Amino acid sequence: MMELGLTLSSSLLVEYLSRDGSFALIGEYSNNLIRHIVISTGEVSTLAGSPHNRGYLNGIGTQATFNYPIGVSISPDNTYALVADHDNHAIRKIILSTSEVINFVGGFSSGYQDGIGTNVKLYYPIGIDISFDESFTIVSEYGNSAIRKIILSTGSVSLLAGNPTVSSGYMNGKGTNAKFESPCQVSISPVGIFVLVADHGNHAIRKIIISTGDVSVIAGGYPIVSGGYENGVGTNSKFNYPSGVIISSDESFALVGDCSEDAIRRIDLISMEVATISGSFRGSSNGMGTDVKFDTVREISLSHDLAFALIVDLKNHQIRKISLVPNPALKEMILRKELTEISQFELNQTVMKDVSDIRADLKLMNTSLAEMIRNGLNESVAQSALLNQLMKEEMNGLSVDERNE
Repeated sequence: MMELGLTLSSSLLVEYLSRDGSFALIGEYSNNLIRHIVISTGEVSTLAGSPHNRGYLNGIGTQATFNYPIGVSISPDNTYALVADHDNHAIRKIILSTSEVINFVGGFSSGYQDGIGTNVKLYYPIGIDISFDESFTIVSEYGNSAIRKIILSTGSVSLLAGNPTVSSGYMNGKGTNAKFESPCQVSISPVGIFVLVADHGNHAIRKIIISTGDVSVIAGGYPIVSGGYENGVGTNSKFNYPSGVIISSDESFALVGDCSEDAIRRIDLISMEVATISGSFRGSSNGMGTDVKFDTVREISLSHDLAFALIVDLKNHQIRKISLVPNPALKEMILRKELTEISQFELNQTVMKDVSDIRADLKLMNTSLAEMIRNGLNESVAQSALLNQLMKEEMNGLSVDERNE
């Protein structure tokens, strides 16, 4: 665990990591700013907004104003970001190359109304996530206790789940039959099938099937909606006002920012087992596992290669970085004797890397293989070469008896 070197206000902070892991955007609540941080150096600059100046103005960089910007999401191609402008009840768009801020959906007055663009009404939008294929975004509304879906090509907004016309609460079901209590961060699965919601007031992590609006609980919060701290499977686990949730790029797990327990929890998305990976008591200290101390954990971002996570440590005014244990699935597959029988699909699902990631790995392991990639080597052949190289390294580290097993 380490801290990124930046000084931030005492406001609510929300961060979102770029898909390539090179930078993050930070929403500073009371400073009304969107900040840019370079991950490799910790260098921080202001992307948009005017310090301590609330408002609802479009413009370039510091000419634009926000009113408590909370949620932020970066497009997969790193060309723009969407911001949940909480007290302006709007979704704003920032062009990253120019820092230009424009209105996208909603604006200024609160309420509930579906529609297109600025004809839409939102009520305290807080969480936002752009789909991997960049076709839609999901927004959580703290005020309406609802989850909305926005088609990015048109700005068309519809209700996905929850019912703003009735009181908030805790109920599974389809669409408007479901109820939430102050939902916070949302995370769309990489293939766009479902979204996870940190249902803050219900101490639960909820799952919504995007095609149907079916809502269920995967961990915490049920059958008695009460906060607490307990690891376990599914509804046998307990959270205490979870605020952050992020799905891994291979959809095998999710990380949760357990706000009032000052802990980072991990949910296995196959078994629904919940475990604590970092934090235990309130404070401020680096370290490993439960030796780490946070003070009010909020939102979480996870690098696409699953190497690290960024954590908003609210009352310590810090962005914290957790180095994660590499996914053991690849190593396990490499050591399987029937490696050559593995299908290409299984390889792709396990390696979980696009061509650029493969290039990076090969450069670290074997310059000649990297050269083959640059010269147009087929991706599947490169993956096989990578696996063979890794297997050779594993075998070199085994004794003669172990190799013969």
